[in-house]
Amino acid sequence: MRAIVEEARDDGHRVVRAKGYTNYAVALSATMICEAIREDARTILPVSTLIDGYKGVSDVCLSLPCVVGRGGCCG
Repeated sequence: MRAIVEEARDDGHRVVRAKGYTNYAVALSATMICEAIREDARTILPVSTLIDGYKGVSDVCLSLPCVVGRGGCCG
């Protein structure tokens, strides 16, 4: 588990060393979410959502595919 955590932590630094930055992916994701909400597109996007009772999991937020539109995340 420690090796996985260290690898995940270091991956961002590896991308920065190779490309010089990582900000475009974050900006693109935020833009896609905002457009789906603004246009009520009901687009399927991987977004963090509160889980309550799915397969015994509650009170945590997980990144899952959700239908995103004007009403937010529709599961």
